[in-house]
Amino acid sequence: SGFASLHAPPQPSPLRPRAPESADPVPRIAMANRRRVLTVGDGDMSCSLALARAFGDRLHLLGSTLCSHVELERTYAGAAAISAELSERGARVAHGVDATALEAATLGSSQDHVIFCHPHLG
Repeated sequence: SGFASLHAPPQPSPLRPRAPESADPVPRIAMANRRRVLTVGDGDMSCSLALARAFGDRLHLLGSTLCSHVELERTYAGAAAISAELSERGARVAHGVDATALEAATLGSSQDHVIFCHPHLG
């Protein structure tokens, strides 16, 4: 029937969150095989941190904010701790990135995925 495809088993995804930590260490993935992900509209960077925690070294994560580093920490009480943990996990954070003009942003290499976390509507 036409509904058979709706019940097909999910296909493997390179971005599926890893299973809970076990006693066996998870092998590291070579830098060239990691997905490059840019987050925009993330407010306090908590969405970026959730991605970093869930996917670990399978992502080359670049979190971005529209506001400056100082404005971010002034606006969100936990932003300094979140930014520090992102750095510890190997993620980068870029400030002053306007999601409506990404072509004008200096972000380094191109990205495989752009995730609009919590876009500001006005």
